[in-house]
Amino acid sequence: MLDSQDAMFDSAATVVTYSYDAVVEDKRDSLIFLYAAVMGYTILLWDHAITLGDEVEIVWRQRQTMMSYLFLFNRYVIPLRFMITLYGMSPFCVESYFSPGFTDAQSVVSPTCELRPS
Repeated sequence: MLDSQDAMFDSAATVVTYSYDAVVEDKRDSLIFLYAAVMGYTILLWDHAITLGDEVEIVWRQRQTMMSYLFLFNRYVIPLRFMITLYGMSPFCVESYFSPGFTDAQSVVSPTCELRPS
C-alpha cells in the first residue's frame, strides 16, 4: 500500500507523486488481493452448486419461516453484493483499487463505476 514515505509532496500545488517502485508494488498487492477474492468467490459458487439439492429439499419444500427467509437472503443477496464488489475491484472499473494514492476510505466501490473507454 502506498504511504507517505513513498510520496513526494509539492507544497505549492499540493500535487502528490509516487515513485515508480511504489506504484508497481501497490498494483502487485492489489492484484494479489483481487486474485484471492476471486478464489474465495469461486469457492462460494462451488459450495452453492453442490448444496443446491439439499437447499431445495430442506428450504424450498418446507413451510417458509423467518429463518428460511434469512437463509435465502444470506445465500443469494450477500454473494450478489460480493460480485458487485469484485467488479469494482477489477481493472474494468474506472474508480478501482488500481488507482495509486487511494486511501481506504476512497477504495469503496462507487455506483458510478463504468467501463473504461477503448
